[in-house]
Amino acid sequence: MKTRKAILAVAIGIVAGGLIGVLFAPEKGAETRKSMKKRRDAMLKDLNREIDKRFRELANTLPEDYSRLSRLMQEPLEEMSEV
Repeated sequence: MKTRKAILAVAIGIVAGGLIGVLFAPEKGAETRKSMKKRRDAMLKDLNREIDKRFRELANTLPEDYSRLSRLMQEPLEEMSEV
């Protein structure tokens, strides 16, 4: 619960800082929007890369985990069949 509150506080701080920055920006509105769009696009691209990377890592570990779990479950099943 504390972690969620901390994350929420950081998110609120980021949004508030962004709004204050836009209000006091020395650029014209069109330039500011263009700049913000570029930053947003870059952040989304980075986020998509990270998600893809994590998904590939997960997809690569699943077969190993399944095999390991299958072996672990097989031993007790074999012992039970011997009884």
